[in-house]
Amino acid sequence: PGVWGLLGPNGSGKTTFMRLVAGLLQPSVGTVKVCDEAPFGNPNVLRRIGLCPEADALYEDFTALEFVTAMAELSGYKRSDARERASKALHDFGLETAMERKMGGYSRGMRQRAKLAQTVVHDPDIILLDEPLTGTDPTSRHVILEQVKKRADDGAVVLFSTHVLHEV
Repeated sequence: PGVWGLLGPNGSGKTTFMRLVAGLLQPSVGTVKVCDEAPFGNPNVLRRIGLCPEADALYEDFTALEFVTAMAELSGYKRSDARERASKALHDFGLETAMERKMGGYSRGMRQRAKLAQTVVHDPDIILLDEPLTGTDPTSRHVILEQVKKRADDGAVVLFSTHVLHEV
């Protein structure tokens, strides 16, 4: 467990590596193993992973609570449990007063925190964060780093990619 940094310049393959580990891509050469198993198409591994992609993949017309609840439901939680878990995750990332607002009106930092809430809503063992601090303000940055440390202290393995040395 702990926080691990993946440092490299833009274009060096950090995002591709994250996608391979998250099971979004299948390697064309060699193998990738997560928890001693190949992640691609493997629900046993995929349920243990939380991914926060660099690119925004949010539904602009959803509130953060709707979005994170839906992600929890896709992870297998019943609607009531999913909503409770989503509310807690959004609270953890400082979005308790904005969780009922549509994400289309969110700032960059708020969008990042909503993506991070969906990343951890199912309590994954492995958390993959692809450039999670890009474009965030000092307040968002502090909340994000505090939550990343907490998750690692609770036993998760966190892999954090960046091209900025001081972030690692």
